[in-house]
Amino acid sequence: MIADGSDYRTATCSAPLAAAHGGPTLLTPPGFLDARVVDEVVRLSPDKIFVIGLGPAVVGAIRGAFPDAAASGSIVTIGGTDAYDTARLVAAQVAAEVGSVSGAVLVPGDDALSWAGYAAVSVSPLAAAQGWPILFTPAAGLLPEATAQALDSLRAPLVVQVATTVGTGIPEATIRNLSGTNQYDTSVLVAEFAASQGLSYGHVAVVSGYDGECSMGLAIGPYLALDKGIALFTGGSDLPAETATVIANRSPAINEVDFSGPAPETCAWVEFLLGAPEAPAGFAFPKLKERSQGTEVMYLEGRLTALSYRPGPIDGVFNKRTRQAVVAFQKWEGLKRTGIVTEETWSRLLAASRPVPKTDGSGTWLEVDKARQVLLFCVNGAVDRALTTSTGNASVGMVTPSGEYAVCRENTWETYRYHPLYLRKRGVWAIHGYTSVPVHPASHGCIRIPIWDMEELHALVPIGTKVYIY
Repeated sequence: MIADGSDYRTATCSAPLAAAHGGPTLLTPPGFLDARVVDEVVRLSPDKIFVIGLGPAVVGAIRGAFPDAAASGSIVTIGGTDAYDTARLVAAQVAAEVGSVSGAVLVPGDDALSWAGYAAVSVSPLAAAQGWPILFTPAAGLLPEATAQALDSLRAPLVVQVATTVGTGIPEATIRNLSGTNQYDTSVLVAEFAASQGLSYGHVAVVSGYDGECSMGLAIGPYLALDKGIALFTGGSDLPAETATVIANRSPAINEVDFSGPAPETCAWVEFLLGAPEAPAGFAFPKLKERSQGTEVMYLEGRLTALSYRPGPIDGVFNKRTRQAVVAFQKWEGLKRTGIVTEETWSRLLAASRPVPKTDGSGTWLEVDKARQVLLFCVNGAVDRALTTSTGNASVGMVTPSGEYAVCRENTWETYRYHPLYLRKRGVWAIHGYTSVPVHPASHGCIRIPIWDMEELHALVPIGTKVYIY
């Protein structure tokens, strides 16, 4: 497969076709044929060369570079009127090669999302492994005619939509929507879904996503499909909390990691995180507090992330968010709520397990432990994140009432009461972000959590979500 390396759509839609033929995707600029691509094709000596979405000049150069293949008809060019049409034509080739397809993938194909390429790259290993064609649509609005035609022709019983929720027009298809709050969250949702479909965390590719770029991952789909591997994204020089969490949680299963583009320090942080919970050789368990920096902080962030306390990116910098994660851990474990990591806190960190909710069941819900002053976001009976909170104090308002409630309305205010999730239809009793979250009850009755945590939580908690306060 030789595809346009400047267009994530052309490159990623090639992945299922490349995998179906047992070959790789090679990338070249749209204006000329890269000599390294020629050398690799010579080394591979393939029976057939597919050329995807490239113009006449490059197609001519490929034919000139491989005259015998051109003469025998072994060079197949696929190019539509635009990227949507090209994906349609590639999908038809995939279906012809694998027979009836069991699924199709729909991802953004426009610039409405600056991180649309992440969606396509993150799902390409799954699509390549399963033989599911990748098609494109604007992030909002109607399906392009070419995409609608492809879906109608494929009649796939499952359509996986990544970072888009436009209608498919296929009423009999099962639709699975994988859309997170950002590119990293979305890629983790894709990874977890891929694992549920038979792919494995045994082989993971960690791909750089610096400044919205996903070019480092455009060719990984067919490669990871060889042993059903999974792709995850990093930032430029840090490890986003979303990615760090899944690496920490899945570390026992991860046997092989490939790095495609991350900065050396990011690669080191991934390797470091995979080594938790054992501390590195010579680790001295130093006292850490806000403004501390270095390897010890990085290890701390890794442990907190693995235990669901959300310290933010694993970057070796002890900031306000790290401190609040430490406080949440100390609250849950019954330690002094100082936000400072002492020998006592280190000792508990090494032996600790994730918090366990009081309520059991499926779906998502919230629990607020007033004694500990911790809010738990629970998913299918497990704690996904444990956050420091400050509930009501009678001296300034009222004690936050205990009982079973539900989120009945919400607001995206970015005022001092940040992104509130209301627990009463009337009045102002809510869970909300706040600039000050003391270690003890201090609110007028609402349930405060840090603003950065509310930013993420608000997108995860729909109206109707149960809230258990005890």
